[in-house]
Amino acid sequence: MPFIVKPPTNTEPTASRSETETPLEPPRFIGAITARQLKRKLAQGSKTFIVDVREPHERALRNFPGAKPIPLGQLYRRVKEFDPTTETVFICESGVRSLKAIEVLRDLGYGGVMLSLHEGVQGWVRDTQPFQESQAA
Repeated sequence: MPFIVKPPTNTEPTASRSETETPLEPPRFIGAITARQLKRKLAQGSKTFIVDVREPHERALRNFPGAKPIPLGQLYRRVKEFDPTTETVFICESGVRSLKAIEVLRDLGYGGVMLSLHEGVQGWVRDTQPFQESQAA
């Protein structure tokens, strides 16, 4: 079961922020999934579309088998490749760009279920180890 990263309850500026600055907007609710949860889903044959938003040079170092490579900067022009009836899990190196990918698609009006791999490739390697290391020297 994916967990939800909830926005902070206090959206007031902190004491360290200047009085002239506007308060930061709280983040939207974003779905996330842990490496172990994703591994379990995949082992059960779940129909999950996995999108790797890392750049080609990053994927060359560690490949996630079965993931569709769509670098973050290409999402705007490739939004039609997403099926709103299929759950989509975004992966990146640490989980930051996958969250941004969800934000981009939400801003474009995409309404499918989207999850971010919590801690990205780093968490996946640490918790499950199935990445294929590059053969490059």
